[in-house]
Amino acid sequence: MRRRPFTTLSAPAIATLAVGLGSFAVVPTAQAGPTVFSTSGTTIAGTHDEAKADVTFSQSGSTLTITVRNLGVTSSNASLLDGIFFDTDSSGAVSKLPTAAAARAWTSSGIRNSVDFTGGWQMLRGVTIGGNTYSYGLSAVGGSGLFASNAFAKGNGGDDYGLIGSETCGTTKCETHVNKKPVAIGTLTFTLSGFTGTVISKVTLAYNSALSVLVGTNKTSGPTPTPSPVNVPEPASLVLLGFGAGAIGLLRRRRKA
Repeated sequence: MRRRPFTTLSAPAIATLAVGLGSFAVVPTAQAGPTVFSTSGTTIAGTHDEAKADVTFSQSGSTLTITVRNLGVTSSNASLLDGIFFDTDSSGAVSKLPTAAAARAWTSSGIRNSVDFTGGWQMLRGVTIGGNTYSYGLSAVGGSGLFASNAFAKGNGGDDYGLIGSETCGTTKCETHVNKKPVAIGTLTFTLSGFTGTVISKVTLAYNSALSVLVGTNKTSGPTPTPSPVNVPEPASLVLLGFGAGAIGLLRRRRKA
């Protein structure tokens, strides 16, 4: 009896790095997709206790997508989420003005969907802030001269183009004393090309135009190795194998008889 060949299926793993500003876990899942590193925020202590945030780094080939969410309430410019800093083993070149997009934004003409924020955030390599040096830093503000104001294509490093909490805004307006616009509401997504890293670590979020409120973690991890391919027979092959086993059983019975 001729059998059809087996089909080899491979399921690349997604490694989820939950670095929760105090919590840490690596959870692999057996589904296809990009490598994902995720850091979940907690309530920020002190005068910014209304702000919550999380960041997800998703790598596909040499493209790194960074999605940052501010899930709390932003009462004023002092609690705007204006910076993201992290370490990585990537040595690839990245754009100084990465592609940035806001799903919703509060603009001078009201709340708008799908607003281009490219040029409102600047990226630098080898940034030192708060006594720590990071591989990369992304900022919407000058940060007391850390990011050159004339290097921004939009906003000149002011408080505009920052990220306010999703709970700050309703359907048509935002209840906040933030006085610069546009600002992203709830979610901001960056796309970086030329990324070659396998580890994301020391993720830190920064608030206000001076980037003086820093919240982060020093935990480190990388993706779980891709599992080995598993030989899975096709359904038709399984049916043929069943018939073959039954035929062998009948032959044995006839020989005993």
